[in-house]
Amino acid sequence: MAAHSEIGASSMGRWRACPGSRRLIRTLPRQKSGKDALLGTAAHLLAEGCLARDMPAEAMLGETLTVEGHDFVVDQEMVDAVQVYLDAVREAVNTV
Repeated sequence: MAAHSEIGASSMGRWRACPGSRRLIRTLPRQKSGKDALLGTAAHLLAEGCLARDMPAEAMLGETLTVEGHDFVVDQEMVDAVQVYLDAVREAVNTV
């Protein structure tokens, strides 16, 4: 998985107001991600795999995804949410 961007949208207020903060942040110890963030990462992994294999999210229902040592079972809620994303991406690609 790619490294998190130093100029991500969630931290734009900080790095836009103080560009030097990017260098300072690199010196701080990395904080562990919370369970909700890890669940989001698992959903992103599911979406990535579905796009790469051209399959629906439903095909992964019940599978286990491991993120930073935490296991997440692909449940119907994750399938439904990821499928909305997959449909939007596929529609956008097909209209280009």
